[in-house]
Amino acid sequence: MKSFLTKYLFLFSFLLGACTASQKTAKVRNNTSMLDSLKANISYLADDRLEGRRAGTQGEELAMNYIQQKFQSIGLLPKGQNGFIQSFPIDDGKKIMAKTKLIIDSTSLRVEKDFFPFPYSPNDSLENDVSVALQEAETPWIYDLHEPLEENAKNPHFDLSAYIYENAQKAKEKGATAVFLYNTSSIDDGLKFEAKDKKEPLSIPVIYVAKNMAEKLFSNITATMHIKLVVEMKEQKRTGHNVIGYLDNGAPNTVILGAHFDHLGYGEDGNSMIRHFDHPMIHNGADDNASGTA
Repeated sequence: MKSFLTKYLFLFSFLLGACTASQKTAKVRNNTSMLDSLKANISYLADDRLEGRRAGTQGEELAMNYIQQKFQSIGLLPKGQNGFIQSFPIDDGKKIMAKTKLIIDSTSLRVEKDFFPFPYSPNDSLENDVSVALQEAETPWIYDLHEPLEENAKNPHFDLSAYIYENAQKAKEKGATAVFLYNTSSIDDGLKFEAKDKKEPLSIPVIYVAKNMAEKLFSNITATMHIKLVVEMKEQKRTGHNVIGYLDNGAPNTVILGAHFDHLGYGEDGNSMIRHFDHPMIHNGADDNASGTA
């Protein structure tokens, strides 16, 4: 009897050992397959061909189509507005249109090189004789930013953008029909056209004139000059996409798993952690969030 039991215990132990080894082999195969799949998915999504997958671009669309095909291949049900796809609008800020122009006396200034309108300016046009020294109702006003910049040179809390906006509002209340800004200070003001500036629109144009042009045109503060201005800007929109798949296993609750598959593109939205680069650089986003998507 003891011999009989020993035989069967040995056989059971052998079978158990064989099953465990088989399970380990299967697990290794599954892990290898999963790792290969993850590597393939991340490699595609983070490839230069997708140009950083900025939402609303061709690169994002390539990623969208790739994910949609993967969802289809594993048998998920589509739950988007159009199959697996759910579209949504993205505010891309304002764009300065070609009709925008500034002519001072006989000098035509180049938009975004010699001047730019602040995004909260209205679409408008005006033509006036103006003097830097005069700030009268029903005329454009011209401000030098030298004084506030110098006075606040050591003030870490000084917000030049807010200062300009507040003073433009005050100028409007006092009858100004436009505000022109320039800077004779040696302190760099860092001003540029900020397409996504969210400040409330003003009812008068606010214009920045670059230093080289201001030195040429505004040096004689008592002189009268003829200004002709046209401002035309347009709201820009992009379309981003979600890819939504659904697995129905009949459970009473639904678990939602999400991963953003878009990324920073070339960093053109100013949200890159790389603060200084001399030329457009693809942000591949292998870890943000190609890995989570994979």
